[in-house]
Amino acid sequence: MAQNATLFVPCRTGEIRRQIDETLLELRVAQGEGGHGPRILYTVNELAVLYEDLFETLEQALSEQDGSDLSSISFQHEAFLADFCDLADEIRALNGEVPNAFFALLRDGPYAGPAIAA
Repeated sequence: MAQNATLFVPCRTGEIRRQIDETLLELRVAQGEGGHGPRILYTVNELAVLYEDLFETLEQALSEQDGSDLSSISFQHEAFLADFCDLADEIRALNGEVPNAFFALLRDGPYAGPAIAA
């Protein structure tokens, strides 16, 4: 079973990262088109779900490995998600206007992808 999990994780995390990249591009396009409000908020919510899924997948895989200490990784994930939620609340308060700090968090956060730097 551990062997199957090992094979599954890169495939699953790769798919989630691809979805994160696509969603970030959607956010950039919406922002570039002057989009605010519901479209931006929906996209930010979608990103939150994808990051949670990515972190859960990675933590599950690591927990199945012998001797893995998840405390440091879990702390990083929780800190990232807390900062993400704070910025998402700010985006909601600004009616969908995305501050630069949001993209900086994604750029500097764990497992940054190529679409974030674009």
